[in-house]
Amino acid sequence: LPSEPLDPQGAIRPREVGLMITLLAGIGLVGFLLIHFTGTRKGLRTTAALAGLVSSTALVFAFSRESRKEPGAGTELGLGMALACTIMYARTLAVAAVTGPAILPWLAPPVLAMLGASYGAYRLISRRAPAGDEVPEGFQIKNPTELSMAIKFGIFSDHDEINLLAQFDR
Repeated sequence: LPSEPLDPQGAIRPREVGLMITLLAGIGLVGFLLIHFTGTRKGLRTTAALAGLVSSTALVFAFSRESRKEPGAGTELGLGMALACTIMYARTLAVAAVTGPAILPWLAPPVLAMLGASYGAYRLISRRAPAGDEVPEGFQIKNPTELSMAIKFGIFSDHDEINLLAQFDR
């Protein structure tokens, strides 16, 4: 897809939109496979952890949408979102270490503090969650390749993750 914007304001760049759609659809497919092969609870959390490395925003969007369809899965979906957001801090440090290591002395202390606080909150909340697999019987992501949600997110998101990935593409 072309990287030049389609509109005069430069807001719609087909390449970024296409990459975001692919990213979101990929998260859905990986989540579907993980849930199928490892069980619902483990699959949701593993999907969340992997998505935190790529796009916690996309995962929050996808899991929020699933929680509307299946409110009984809200605890596990919420924990997955919290885990993805926690991992986002580690991703931030890793990206900074690769792209601009000179910033690490100023960036690392606050980001590590946020990572620690976020992980602590995640652990506390996950311990308070009911024991066992509290995801409703039969819960599953029914169509992992459903593109309508991915297309909407791809068009209307801010593309920060894609802009970051594009830096490595050069």
